[in-house]
Amino acid sequence: MYKKIKFLVKKFIERNASKINHEEVINTIVKESEISVGYFGFLIVANLIALLGLIQNSAPVIIGAMLISPLMGPILSFGYAFISGEKNIWWKSIKKLILSIFLTIVIAAIVTIFLPLKNITSEIISRTSPNFYDLLIAFLAGMAGAVALCTKKNYIIIASGVAISTAVIPPLSVTGFGIGIGSFKIASSSFGLFFTNAVAIIISTCIMFLLYGFKPRTITGADISALKRRITYLSIVLFIISIPLMYTLYKSVTDIKLRMNIEKILKQEFDKPGISRLSYFNLQKKTNSIDLYATVNTTKYIQQDNIKTLEEKISKEIGYEVHFYIEQVKVQPGGLKEISIKEPRILQKTSPEIIQESKLAIFSVVKKSINKIEEIISPSRVDNFSIGFQEKIPYIFLTLKIKRDTPISEEQVQWLRKMLETDLSTPVELSIEISPFVQPLVFDKGETSITDEMKSSLLTLREIYKENNQILIILESIPESVYPYKKRIKLATERLKNITAILTKEYGIPDKNIKTIISKQASHRAQIKIKVSVE
Repeated sequence: MYKKIKFLVKKFIERNASKINHEEVINTIVKESEISVGYFGFLIVANLIALLGLIQNSAPVIIGAMLISPLMGPILSFGYAFISGEKNIWWKSIKKLILSIFLTIVIAAIVTIFLPLKNITSEIISRTSPNFYDLLIAFLAGMAGAVALCTKKNYIIIASGVAISTAVIPPLSVTGFGIGIGSFKIASSSFGLFFTNAVAIIISTCIMFLLYGFKPRTITGADISALKRRITYLSIVLFIISIPLMYTLYKSVTDIKLRMNIEKILKQEFDKPGISRLSYFNLQKKTNSIDLYATVNTTKYIQQDNIKTLEEKISKEIGYEVHFYIEQVKVQPGGLKEISIKEPRILQKTSPEIIQESKLAIFSVVKKSINKIEEIISPSRVDNFSIGFQEKIPYIFLTLKIKRDTPISEEQVQWLRKMLETDLSTPVELSIEISPFVQPLVFDKGETSITDEMKSSLLTLREIYKENNQILIILESIPESVYPYKKRIKLATERLKNITAILTKEYGIPDKNIKTIISKQASHRAQIKIKVSVE
């Protein structure tokens, strides 16, 4: 069987090799490996278009960037050099690729820093969660590019150029975006996607060049051995990077199945003709639990006991602790009916009742928008908010009191304001007040033990960690100035040790999520300042 397959592959290579003008293809590859101002000009323009398309969440704009991206050339040149072993093309293509990657990331990062809005859109997020399908897309794109180059068919060259750019330009632009906003997670995840795609494209390119009869110019035993080693090493790299991608794909499929299972249970419970119907549901998955939100149109009120029973049923079915939040919309059985009212009796409401109802209605609408904001600014929280109106000004005056240890930039304030205006459909004058998650812990002279009041305030950190296990807790110990240097440093170290022990042993926060610092500046009273940030 193996010999038969080997014979068929050999015949296929011989038949296709005779149809290809190898010298013409090689000349094209040599030209593509050369560095030129025009190449980098097109690359910069494509990068900027892709970056703006990603931030605007516009797929057509991103596709436009792919149409003019010239990155296909050096990648195919590298694939050819990998097969032929021609060192001159090899080094030229590597140099061109490295410069292209560096320039694309740096320019995207610089432009992002100066952009007024830095929205993390779904198009950006999709480039930070690579899976095995992305690897397959890149592999097929590389095959198409090599076929286009060898057959010299323009329509295939254009299409394959777009396909290859799909796999490399947007991830590099997102890498620069991540650096620009200071998010290592976004930058590293998107660069991992680029690296995965690049390796897959190079391997598929090598395969197609082999099938079209390209090989080392001088065929010796050493050349063949070197070629086999190169292909083996590259295949091992591809296999290694495909393992986490398979896991990501498995996780995505698991999440989809989880959602479908929950939807099935909800529909079984609520889709009852003439009685109730599930109109909407969404879920938010946390570390060990799921928050489930549902809206149900119903002709009669669903009792709280039934909701609790359903919550327990879903928890048992999916293996997660479920917190179920349901919104019931009362509807008319059989649809709207004409009702004849002879003499309607109007119930007069008192002023306090009118004010209270208006207040509850306004607060309910604003609260929904604030819930969205909290998801975005996590682990920060909106601790409280206030709303004001003026008779002759068409604005809502909204003040958010946010628990947060880092300041909010003017750009972020404007972005939050626009988000609120979109949700509320009215102009908003937004002001934000920042207060720390935990107030500084102040110690008496020479004291290092942690009081019950201090422990109680540290509970906030446990709740934040449960919501987002990526947080970093920075403990800065400021020693008292009344003692000599060695003693105050010893006391400051002991305080840090005691607080760290409470956070790790009693509150279950890992050591890797805690960073301790002893301040060089002393104070009249010893204290520990606590700051929470996202890694």
